Amino acid sequence: MARNKRIAEMTPEEAAAQRADWAARKKQERDAARVKKEALKADSTPNVFWTLNRSTSNHTRIVELWERQDYVFALLADMESAMGGNHGEDEELFVKSVQDEVDADFTQFGTVAIEVGLLEFWKYPNLFANLMATGNEATKHFLRYGIISAIPSHKLHQWQTWLSKRNSVPQQQHTSGYTALACSNPNCPTPYLKDAVKLETALAYNGKYLCDRCRSAELSARAQASPLIRRPAGPEDVFDSWGRIKNE
Repeated sequence: MARNKRIAEMTPEEAAAQRADWAARKKQERDAARVKKEALKADSTPNVFWTLNRSTSNHTRIVELWERQDYVFALLADMESAMGGNHGEDEELFVKSVQDEVDADFTQFGTVAIEVGLLEFWKYPNLFANLMATGNEATKHFLRYGIISAIPSHKLHQWQTWLSKRNSVPQQQHTSGYTALACSNPNCPTPYLKDAVKLETALAYNGKYLCDRCRSAELSARAQASPLIRRPAGPEDVFDSWGRIKNE
């Protein structure tokens, strides 16, 4: 009302000038939005989109995410180093240290699905909104700012696959000709205890070694199941020698 009153108090020339100024500002805003939209569509990467979003977001928060990305990159480098081997006598300790870090990081931050970049989401506002609505926190950071704040999902899969294969074969051969094997039963009550066996014996197990406790449990289960495995019933199982039905 105050604005209408002020315009009403203006001379026709002043009112026309104000309307022209307002129209010019709106046109400038529309032109800027159009230029931004065209720049995003023309860009084959989301760099322009990310730069714009970072420049208009809370600076402190962006700095925190950059620092978080530095840590993730350092952790990824350690994972690559562990998978590359050649750490000598310290290899077991190093791999275990990296594994603990990866597990802790995944528990707290999850993973980031950087594969969403293949969808060119920065060109399509509706797609971007849908991805933001369904992604986890780390993936949202990547979508909006291009910052990696968690272990990429494909890198975690690569690490877990390598770790699984590594744990399924003997890792240490001693000069005595023996090596250490962990039980392959996923439900083993003592999964971290290892038994010393001859190297040729370890290779023969081919990743299917069972500790004494689990082997005994398996044999016991088989023994208990044997009486339950019966042959198909025949006449001699149903009738006695007099032709009467047997009472069990």
